[in-house]
Amino acid sequence: MNREQVTLNHTPIQYKELSHSDFEGYTFEDNNVTEIVSDSNGYISDFILQNIQLDKKDTTVINASVGQGKTTAIISIAKEYYKKRDEGYIVFLIAPFKSLLDQYKNSLQKLEIPDADIFDYRELDDENDEKDTNQETNNRPIQLMTFNFIMANAGEYYLKQNYNKTNYINKLLAFYKENNKKVILIFDEIHDAVDNFKQELVFNLFRWRKLTHKILVSSATYNEASKVVIKYFAEMTDQKLKILEAPRFQYEDRLSELSILYYDKPYYDLENKELIKFFDIEIGKANKVNILTYSKNLTDKIVKSPVGQNIRKSYGSINECTGDTNNVFDDKKCNIGTNFKTGISINEEDTAYYIFLPQKKSYEASPRTLGIFTEGINTVIQALARPRKNSRIYVIMPYPTKQIENHTYPDNLGNKEPLPNEAININKQDKLLQNFYNKTYSKLKDEIEYLESDNVLIRTAFPTYDQFKLNQGEQYFRTYYDIFGKNLSNYFYWASKNNQFINCRWKYVYMMDLVIEVEKTVKLTT
Repeated sequence: MNREQVTLNHTPIQYKELSHSDFEGYTFEDNNVTEIVSDSNGYISDFILQNIQLDKKDTTVINASVGQGKTTAIISIAKEYYKKRDEGYIVFLIAPFKSLLDQYKNSLQKLEIPDADIFDYRELDDENDEKDTNQETNNRPIQLMTFNFIMANAGEYYLKQNYNKTNYINKLLAFYKENNKKVILIFDEIHDAVDNFKQELVFNLFRWRKLTHKILVSSATYNEASKVVIKYFAEMTDQKLKILEAPRFQYEDRLSELSILYYDKPYYDLENKELIKFFDIEIGKANKVNILTYSKNLTDKIVKSPVGQNIRKSYGSINECTGDTNNVFDDKKCNIGTNFKTGISINEEDTAYYIFLPQKKSYEASPRTLGIFTEGINTVIQALARPRKNSRIYVIMPYPTKQIENHTYPDNLGNKEPLPNEAININKQDKLLQNFYNKTYSKLKDEIEYLESDNVLIRTAFPTYDQFKLNQGEQYFRTYYDIFGKNLSNYFYWASKNNQFINCRWKYVYMMDLVIEVEKTVKLTT
């Protein structure tokens, strides 16, 4: 195995910027997006608290990078509303993952909010034990729940939620209406939950319309689909919107060191001596070793492999975190699994964090088997950002199949479509998608008009642009463009080379099978 230091292009960090023009027709009190000003340490929670009008009915959107204190801010806002609970305020803290609910609860406890005032929807999880909630439960001023729960999303295999969950929501709605409660909906990490707002589910959101006083939305990685969800939220708050947005900067004192190992064999072989040696760089030396894998199957193999054995020998038991285990990330142990790509913070210094991107064979399958990274580049960005203090991050991935070409793509796209390997700025996605939608509509215009007319006995409506954006937009980007995740290795090389990550900077590239790979690697890294 060979190691080389890399030279970077210091390109401004791209992120999905939000503007008033994204929400035409909605009402903004401010003329422009409010730029978030961080404190001397790069944190933004104080600024957000100062710029949130608690008594004003609107949807407030927070767009800031990972690790800047967004979650601290929304927990503090929850505390402020908690102080006003005698005025009828009820706060819903809503997250895509149960692990985040644990973080919320711990943070609320540190702010001296008693457990008796917090309801965690997981108390309703026993499907075989029908529970009837009482007024005391309904009246708890802070409610913790997932997007799936509040949107009545029963998942892929069921048509409705279990009795306990359905009954609880119905009782809440009736109780709040009867007692004139003012509901505050705080949606965190919205990028991971847009699937909950598809057409057949969104009506469940609007059950809360007459009770909602304010909605707060938070993410570091907005996408085009999340803009549609924000419009739904704004409809709940009299079409009033406020956007708080922070520019993206790296803070030198918090940067982790990023290394990439090119592993260009079809499958990850956990018995491979060079791969085992790669983990030996850190095992027994770092304070902790955490490994995020793209698939449950790979997690199982690592836990049973010499790598897993060496981790247990040095650190004790391993916390295996997958959907099957229902285990959440435990900062007191070494973690190996799939379910901590977002929603958790690795706060211990001097830790080693390994990420397995999809193996080479994953891209040859139809459909591609990309596991937790199926949703594209935002999942990669989120996964990389878990360490919050100086750590060492190692990404294992296949060799890039092509180099993404840097050049300025024109603002006026016209009918021209970029090549699959062009470096398109993420803020040009809307124009790109609009072009695709318009072409599709034009090709089918006669048929659409016929099926939407009164001449047929079974009418079918063509999706609006917003509906298309929500349901298929992100799939379009990651299907056709490397820069948006068609090939994650291609994207990751480009992003690392152009210093696109907030919390880390690429320093080393490791190469296995040097005789085969060095020529290609040198071509890309020099």
